[in-house]
Amino acid sequence: MQKSDDDGWTVVKSRREKRESRREKPRKDVYRQHPRESRKPRQVKTEQQNLVHRSKPSLRYYPRVNRSDKIERAREFRHQILAGKLLDLSAYNTVFRLMSDYDSSLNWLERIESDRLEPSIITFNSIMNKARTWDQASEVLEMMKQHQLRPNLVTFGTLMNKARTWNQASGVLEMIIQHQLKPNMITFNTIMNKAKTWNQGLQVLEMIKQHHLKPDLVTFSTLMNKTETWGQASEVLEMIKQHRLKPNLVTFGTLMKKTKTRNQGSEVLEMIKQHHLKPNLITFIELMNKAETWKQASEVLEMIKQHHLKPNLITFGTLMNKAETWKQASEVLEMIKQHHLKPNLVTFGTLMNKAETWGQASEALVMIKQHHLKPNLITFNSLTDKAETWDQASEVLEVIEQHHLKPDLITFGTLMNKAETWNQSFEALEMIKQHHLKPDLITFSTLMKKAHTWKQALRVLKMIEQHKIKPNLITFKVLRKKATTSGQKDYVTQLERRYR
Repeated sequence: MQKSDDDGWTVVKSRREKRESRREKPRKDVYRQHPRESRKPRQVKTEQQNLVHRSKPSLRYYPRVNRSDKIERAREFRHQILAGKLLDLSAYNTVFRLMSDYDSSLNWLERIESDRLEPSIITFNSIMNKARTWDQASEVLEMMKQHQLRPNLVTFGTLMNKARTWNQASGVLEMIIQHQLKPNMITFNTIMNKAKTWNQGLQVLEMIKQHHLKPDLVTFSTLMNKTETWGQASEVLEMIKQHRLKPNLVTFGTLMKKTKTRNQGSEVLEMIKQHHLKPNLITFIELMNKAETWKQASEVLEMIKQHHLKPNLITFGTLMNKAETWKQASEVLEMIKQHHLKPNLVTFGTLMNKAETWGQASEALVMIKQHHLKPNLITFNSLTDKAETWDQASEVLEVIEQHHLKPDLITFGTLMNKAETWNQSFEALEMIKQHHLKPDLITFSTLMKKAHTWKQALRVLKMIEQHKIKPNLITFKVLRKKATTSGQKDYVTQLERRYR
């Protein structure tokens, strides 16, 4: 049973008084009296806070409330504190919910200290939670030591979440042991999440056994994410069964991502059905990704309909990726319209990639404008790739400039590929310099392919050396094709040995 004093604070009575009040009134009266509080008044947190101000120790406590009410209460406390009202430390700690970044949290810490309050472990845990980097979180840990506060498991758990590498997370585990704290499964699941390789994940599994803890489904699902092959993922599934855990849809979804072939994906789908689970749309999209042909992808679409699921734009986008012809991709576009979905720029970009002629690619560009979408540089680069002549590719370049877009190396590299003469390819190189772009090895390799004579190819090689770029095997392979005599081929061999 709770009541409010004159200042509006909630005061918790003793247990004996609570039992007597329950006999007098039913529980529903408590809910009516406190409609915004939790429906479990007996679970009210009763952490006592002492006022450092010139007043008696406070016996006031805060009941559990909803998330939106907590934010509202934090705003109210901040308003009262800034107005000069003396409140206890718990009120100051509540205000940390309103802090959006690390710097504002530090400013509020200064406010706590300036109001002659001693920050607690809860204060520093709240500040560490706002830290964005490992360095900031480590800085908060040093502040705790300066205030002679002993960090708890929540502190180290938050610090571990800020770790960038596996070594940093493992270092936090050593700190936990040094402070004579007992790590729990949340600790090891966090370390598992920081693992980068399969071997590191197995090491975490050994740590769990050493601490006599039982790994849960989250542990094995995270470990499955670290697998590199289908065999390793299947091995994790066996571990789940050995620990008598029941795999859920998330587990099989992760297993589906590790599949390499359509047969393996179908095998996972059968496992889902054997465990009496209902596959969702994400499961079928992953299965569609494993399809090797248009026919297999279409079969997955039929499965989606059989399971009474509604395909979305991602589903049709995946199906369009599996299209083998322009006609099949156009059919997918019609399906999108039939399902009353709105195609986006990615949809038309995929359709343009399936174009077999310049006319079909241009038609896709017209569709983009009809749907009031703004084409980007990727769209125009795909259109340039579908150009059949140098003039068509040059037209696309003019359209790019009309849309106030800046062409990149891919744009000019594609334009250079469409060059019909050496002069045109050299003209594309000049455009790169005019746009203040730095040509790379791919650019010069494309230019070398367009060379008609051995001297032109050697000229490109000198350009590569002038730009301080190291030629690779592809460069020498192209140069050897341009050689016409045995002496020129021997010279290429000498150059290749020099750059090894």
